[in-house]
Amino acid sequence: MDRRAPIVGCRRRRDDVSREERVAYERLTILQLAEILGNVSEACREHGISRRQFYDYKHRYEEKGLDGLLERRRSRRRPVHRFLRNLNS
Repeated sequence: MDRRAPIVGCRRRRDDVSREERVAYERLTILQLAEILGNVSEACREHGISRRQFYDYKHRYEEKGLDGLLERRRSRRRPVHRFLRNLNS
């Protein structure tokens, strides 16, 4: 059980890769590591993510490729008091 996981990574020049792309390549690395090890739990433990998150990445990668691993944009939530003020106007 003291076996260390092999180092896997997608190497590209840092100058031409945005932060979002670096995150996508890091997520791809986790998927590749799980395939090499043949053990999803060990790969998740090595990278500090849950198995649920791993399978979310895997599903998104199968659906959309590398673009599916990019960070998703989240809409900003409006404070409730502003919503209610606009509703009453």
